[in-house]
Amino acid sequence: MRTDRDGGVTAGRLRGDRRGQTLQDFLLGVSLFLVTTMFVLSLLPGYLSPYTVGVGGDEEAQADRVAQTLVSNLSVALDDPTLSTSTLDTVLALEQDEIRERYALPPTARVSISVRTVPNGSVVRAGGAPLTNDLNRTSGSVASASRLVELRGTSCDPVCRLVVEVW
Repeated sequence: MRTDRDGGVTAGRLRGDRRGQTLQDFLLGVSLFLVTTMFVLSLLPGYLSPYTVGVGGDEEAQADRVAQTLVSNLSVALDDPTLSTSTLDTVLALEQDEIRERYALPPTARVSISVRTVPNGSVVRAGGAPLTNDLNRTSGSVASASRLVELRGTSCDPVCRLVVEVW
């Protein structure tokens, strides 16, 4: 080992440092601190996820009930999935309060009803107007229920999907 003019060891130490901490000690300490900090920060989303609200069974039941009621009430004939386009237009024109009242939904529920094509999910048009109530979810989880239906005079070939979303 070499010593400097004051009698201190210079090999493996920071120059001018009298504490005896080597450069390797410093790098090991900083590296362990950074690894530990990153590990703790990566666990935070897992600790907070139980507190996020997801879709409950009540929203799923509401969406299913609305979809089933729409198909059974708007069918042209009993046990026939062909819907009346004019009656469907009437339901899609209803305000949210009227939809909630008609299908016995809670006052805080929001409902989106649309008819979509099966292969690509685009909204079906009847007479130039889209078959949707134009209510888009802004954020959060959504419960969805769908039924395969037929609509005469539209691009449904052979069937379309009636989609009801509740949040």
